[in-house]
Amino acid sequence: MKSTNEYPASKKLLVILFLVLLSSLFAKDILADNLKLIKEKSFNVKSGETLFIDASGADIKVDSWNKNEVYVKILGNRKAEDKMKFTIEQTSGGVEVTAKKEGSWFFNWGGG
Repeated sequence: MKSTNEYPASKKLLVILFLVLLSSLFAKDILADNLKLIKEKSFNVKSGETLFIDASGADIKVDSWNKNEVYVKILGNRKAEDKMKFTIEQTSGGVEVTAKKEGSWFFNWGGG
């Protein structure tokens, strides 16, 4: 049996890359399973209205379709549900979605 020092560097690199890719695939599946539906709403809208999103630090996905409707679905883990306040509202100009961290600046000063 060869020791690890006998394998060429390129072969070691390929094995490391494979393990990193494999672990990232599993991590993605595990993290996706922890997401749950936090909030969802649907609104009838008119052509030309605006979708405004204020959700700093969030992953946002927007899909278009051929309906005069906006459908908003917010997914997150337990931490997001506990520490964030989500609002979805229809305004005179369209639909507004916001995600704000709950609590005062004093209690969040330490980053928590």
